[in-house]
Amino acid sequence: MKEIAIITGGDSAEYEISIQSANVVLKNLDSDKYIGTIVHIKDKKWTAIINSSHHKINKEDFSVEVNSERKYFDYVFMALHGPPAENGKIQPYFDDLKIKYSSCKSDVSALTFNKIECNKKLTELGFNCAKSLHHKKGDSINTNQITKTLGLPCFIKPNQGGSSFGISKVNNEDEIKDAIRNALIHDDIVL
Repeated sequence: MKEIAIITGGDSAEYEISIQSANVVLKNLDSDKYIGTIVHIKDKKWTAIINSSHHKINKEDFSVEVNSERKYFDYVFMALHGPPAENGKIQPYFDDLKIKYSSCKSDVSALTFNKIECNKKLTELGFNCAKSLHHKKGDSINTNQITKTLGLPCFIKPNQGGSSFGISKVNNEDEIKDAIRNALIHDDIVL
């Protein structure tokens, strides 16, 4: 039987969603073919949850010791929402160890997680993308320019984030500053 590590947790606003996703994957793995293990990542600590106990992952070879025996994983299922999976930071680690995983490669994840860069690439490839402006944390907010350039209603969202955290639909100019501040909670650059 193949040993499957189901990566979950993280430090983003999507933590709880990630935990739920991992449990759904574990519940639905074919137990005749696979042994699933939740691997929890939080605050740079990696632990495998086996029989309700947390066991420290050896990051040198992505293994775990249980009852004096070393357990290795054949495959990684990415149930980790947000960084470090969706932004492409974790994939090189598994590439170096030659462990296959369920997500795309690092460069693709990094591109698609960064909405500004992804839209630039899509535009280069001939796709139509919505007109946008970019706001960096610390910049002054010119609500008049935003309204004139984009029109209303418009959406304001973190550049790098998942799910709907930090996203606001703005119907009038008075809502723009609060929407930008809300998005800045999740990223330092806002669309």
